[in-house]
This record gives sequence, C-alpha cells and structure tokens, in this order.
Amino acid sequence: SLPAALRSVLDLARRLELPEAVPRRLAQNAPEDPLPEVRRRNLVMLVREFPHDPTTASALRQACADGDEENRLYAALQLGPDGHAVLRSLADGSPSDSCAARAIRGLGTDLPASEALELLSAALPRRRVASAIACIQGLDGRGGAATVGALERVLAVERGPVAVAAANALGSPGLPGAEGVLLERGLVHGDGDTLVAAVAALGRVGT
Repeated sequence: SLPAALRSVLDLARRLELPEAVPRRLAQNAPEDPLPEVRRRNLVMLVREFPHDPTTASALRQACADGDEENRLYAALQLGPDGHAVLRSLADGSPSDSCAARAIRGLGTDLPASEALELLSAALPRRRVASAIACIQGLDGRGGAATVGALERVLAVERGPVAVAAANALGSPGLPGAEGVLLERGLVHGDGDTLVAAVAALGRVGT
C-alpha cells in the first residue's frame, strides 16, 4: 500500500502548489475590479507574496493612475522614488487631509524645504492639521531662516498638536535663530503641551 499512499501525497502536493499564473491574474484584476478596496487588496497581495516579480512593479505603476486616491497613494509609496511624482500630486491636491499627510511623509526629505513651507502655508488656513504637522516634521532642520520664520508664526497663532510640532521642530540642529524663538514664543506659550515641547527643544539647542 506504500506506493498508493505516496501517490496520494504527491497528488495533494501538486494541488497545493501555487500556480505560476497567480501573479498575472492578480495584476490583471488590480485595475479591473469595480471595487477600489478589492483593487488595493490585489496590489497588497502582489507586494507581499511576489515582491520581486516584474508583474508586481508593472501593476503598481499602472495603479498610480487608479481612480481611487488611496490606491494611487499605496502604489506610489511602494514604488519608492518612482512614485514621488504621484506623491507630490497627492500632497498638494488631495481633498483628504489624511491622504495628503501620508504622501508628504512618504516623500520625506526628498520634498524640498521650500515646497514643504508652501504646503504648510496652504494647510494652516484650511485647518488641515495632519498635513501641517507632516510638513513641519518633514522640514527636519532644513530651510534655514525661512523655516524659523514660519515656525515662529505657527507658535504665535496655533495651539495644540500643530504648535507642539513647531516647538519640537525648532529643536532640530541647523536652524539659526531657533533658540531666540523658543525663548520669546515657546516659553510664554499659553498651551501647556507646547510649553513642555519648547523646554525640551531648548534642552537640545539652547546655549
């Protein structure tokens, strides 16, 4: 009975073997399914199970033109530098504050300080808090006097998480004049969390 048992085991193994067509089928369904969430699930499966398959990269590039911005965001983040053009578009034009903030974080220091400052100036009047915080954190000690001036204006008018982010950012090295702003704005701030953040920032950059 051993040969028969082995044949059964081998037959089961063949049935469980992953067909070579799976990546291709997932890639085909990624742009075609009518439900955005299902299209994204196809991409997630491709990235997780077939990260080095050329079909995966092709599907991600195609998804950068998806009608759903969450799908465009996911694809662009997975593509790295090849997805930065899409991330810039979402950072500036997404109607969703959350989506724009994640795009800004995805760009990191590849987003020039001048562009981060422009996005910050646009986000604050529209009360896009997540985007404003992402811009402030993305500055990361860059931008010199222009950054210090923008963060000083934030401390002058903002309360809560945005002001805390500004105080923290002033504690980054490489920002001339940050100490003076922390002393004049941070240590007299009416928000307790911002005051604590300013004290901690002075501990990093104060003379």
